[in-house]
Amino acid sequence: MDITRQKRAGLKIGGSEYLIEEPLNSHLVAQLNALPVNKAGVHKVIRNDASFIVSGKLTSKLFSEVCAIDLSGDALEENRLVMTVIAGVSVTLLRQMLNGQSVYRIWCDGTFGPYLWKTLLGITEEYGGGAIGFSFYYEIN
Repeated sequence: MDITRQKRAGLKIGGSEYLIEEPLNSHLVAQLNALPVNKAGVHKVIRNDASFIVSGKLTSKLFSEVCAIDLSGDALEENRLVMTVIAGVSVTLLRQMLNGQSVYRIWCDGTFGPYLWKTLLGITEEYGGGAIGFSFYYEIN
C-alpha cells in the first residue's frame, strides 16, 4: 500500500458546486479569478485543503480500520465522491483510475493534513507499505 500527497482535480460535488484543485498560477485559476463574483452564479470559496492518494492491495484493510463508513462493494464506485470521516477527520474521498491502477484521493482541511498524513502513513507502514511521490501517478514538468 502506498500513500502520497498530490495536486490536481476538477469535480462536481453538488448540483451546481465544483471542487477545482489547481496550482495558483494555472490558466484555469486565472480565468476563474477574472470572473466577477456573482456573475453567472460563480462564487469563489478559497480553501486550503491537504490532499493525498492512497493505493495498493491493502487499502481496503486500512480503510476498514480508520473510515467511518464501509467502503466495500458499491459504496465507493469509481469517480463518485464520498464525504466521510477518516481517523476522526472529515474528508472528501474519491476512487478513480490513475495510470491504470485504482487509487483513492482524499481531501481534508489543511490544518488536519499533518495529523492525517502521519496517521495514514503510520498504519500503511505497519502493513509493509510506505509513502511515494505523486510523480508516480502524474508526470511532473
